[in-house]
Amino acid sequence: MLKEIAEKYFENFSNKNIKGLQSLLNETCLLIDWDVIIEGRNLILENNANFFNEVESLSVDVKDISELNDKVLCEIVINIDDISLEVVDVLSFDENLLIKKIHAYKSREMSRD
Repeated sequence: MLKEIAEKYFENFSNKNIKGLQSLLNETCLLIDWDVIIEGRNLILENNANFFNEVESLSVDVKDISELNDKVLCEIVINIDDISLEVVDVLSFDENLLIKKIHAYKSREMSRD
């Protein structure tokens, strides 16, 4: 079940679908990545909306998803305009199956020619 929610999260992210993302995040969700730490669903969505407006093309390729208790470990490649980022996302879920924490680790950045 958590794997399917994670896949939906990445689909909504790829489609720049703020309403879809909103429906998957806990109100007090925490986002930690290599650039920011943001607490609260509304602030995360605001940050995402700003990012979505800055990029022309965006897609997420899910390479592998593993489920462990209340967490999902996701190996992904985020394609943003002319670069690709290899990332591992750890998504943690609450008792209502909403994402309560997103911890993203960037592995490497590659040019897309």
